Amino acid sequence: MLGIDKTQSRFDYIDALRGWAILAVILAHAASMTRIQGSLRSFADDGFMGVHLFFVISAFTIFHMLSKHAQQESRPIRNFFIRRFFRIVPVYWFGILFYFLIWGALPLEKWWHYLMHMTLTNVLHPETQSSAVPGGWSISVEMLFYASVPLWFKWIRDLSRAWAFMLVCVFILPLITLVIRKYASPLLSGIDPYWISVYWERFPLNSIGSFSFGILLYFLLKDDDVREFIRWQAVGIGSVLLICSALLILGILPVVFPVRAHFYCFLFMLLALVLSANPFKAFVNPATIFVGRISYSLYIFHFAIMTWLYSFIPDHFPQLTAHSYLYFLVFMLAAVLLAIPAAWCCYQVIERSSIYLSSRWILRLEQKK
Repeated sequence: MLGIDKTQSRFDYIDALRGWAILAVILAHAASMTRIQGSLRSFADDGFMGVHLFFVISAFTIFHMLSKHAQQESRPIRNFFIRRFFRIVPVYWFGILFYFLIWGALPLEKWWHYLMHMTLTNVLHPETQSSAVPGGWSISVEMLFYASVPLWFKWIRDLSRAWAFMLVCVFILPLITLVIRKYASPLLSGIDPYWISVYWERFPLNSIGSFSFGILLYFLLKDDDVREFIRWQAVGIGSVLLICSALLILGILPVVFPVRAHFYCFLFMLLALVLSANPFKAFVNPATIFVGRISYSLYIFHFAIMTWLYSFIPDHFPQLTAHSYLYFLVFMLAAVLLAIPAAWCCYQVIERSSIYLSSRWILRLEQKK
């Protein structure tokens, strides 16, 4: 159904987009680990934007669910934090334990890294971004955004405010980040320059721009006129989407971060709009929906699987040859196929159990009102 049904808790096209997001992330990591070069590497590197697709989807889903629960529950904001805690934290804490057991403990002087990861504030320091859990910075960014959601949910009540919020996040917050960077950089001296550079790219004020497109997506799909326009213009919008994507992938639009991420988020929003009207099977199908539903656990586990697979690659790995592409394709396919069973088990045992516990707790709290 085009638009938003507030009684509906899941949308197949949203789950499918999650599936594409995690596959894009795995694509980028596979390209990095196998060290492929050439045009395929340029294409694969932009797979890291899959994280920002997660941000767009997350913000859309949160606003949809909050709107739904606000009509049904006495304390929707309290319940929102309960749901988010049980949805994110148990799997992440398991990830901390999992990587502690298979990769060993961090040096004793870095004990505080675990504290940052346990509280999911690890993205706030350059050295702790992904130290205990690979890729943990993105989960931290999400949790910090969740902390601000009640404010945005109260203020952004219509499409015009959603547009205003997006424009502020995309054009003003990156400038504020530049000012903070200028005065905070001396405090970060002595830290690896690589981690400092990615720290500022991942800085929460920059990332809010990605979430703002998900909020805008929610209000666009609520608007009757916009929905009708999308219904009749889906093919045209899709064509624009394909052209812009091709220009980005080919590097013809050499925009830099955070503008590049925000440009991609705009395209992701357009893609979601098109799929809401026409869920093309090439994008929305049982395979992508399934992968999307286990995407969080898959994100946590694929790093371990890929590192294990990498140990089988010989030191004389052929670079800049046709064989390197074959290695890359086999490596990525093997990583996906091996990581999916582990992710499915984690989804069944931890994710679904945690969601059930949060639902039971909220039900009891609501019955006491």
